[in-house]
Amino acid sequence: MSKLGSEENPLILNVRSPLLAEEIAQICHENDWYFLLEVNATKPQDISDLERKLNPPTVQYDTPKMERNASCFCGSGKKYKKCCINSDFGLVESNS
Repeated sequence: MSKLGSEENPLILNVRSPLLAEEIAQICHENDWYFLLEVNATKPQDISDLERKLNPPTVQYDTPKMERNASCFCGSGKKYKKCCINSDFGLVESNS
């Protein structure tokens, strides 16, 4: 899928006010984002695509990154790189 704001996947925006439409158009032009903007007082306002571009989600991990030379968290006493590193990435071979 194309990146949001590209020519193939423009931002889809609906606003009720021409003043807000001008502000949004200026923001999109400054960032070189492609967009489709409709001003319609009867439709609900939707600028979620713009909000997503301005505030992209951040990736959060549940566990801190394990260093390869640290002791393994499983308690085996081995270094992480010699013990569980492969199981974290789904690389453990199965016997089936």
